Amino acid sequence: MVGNALGHLSETRSQEGLDSVCYMWWDNCACEDADEAAIFREIVRELLDSQFAAVQEAALHGLGHHICITKDTLATGLINEFLNEGKAKRPELNKYALQARTGDIL
Repeated sequence: MVGNALGHLSETRSQEGLDSVCYMWWDNCACEDADEAAIFREIVRELLDSQFAAVQEAALHGLGHHICITKDTLATGLINEFLNEGKAKRPELNKYALQARTGDIL
């Protein structure tokens, strides 16, 4: 089961549920094609509303990689909404969102 362990803080272990898999799910999804990027943003928008911190982290992680590669200002806007609306299920996700917004994630 996916829960609240955060991969960027090394809280996940592959044998403890799906948190680790969830964290890396969007890792290779830069979506440079405009149509793919639009679909990616819509999916991630929904994930940022999740009740699970691990799912929110995965969305931020994917957005961070996407922004680093594409400089997508619409993706940056999703992170701004996430921060402005106080959606983070754990406070650590606010700092991670700031890093993702500039593409500064691992």
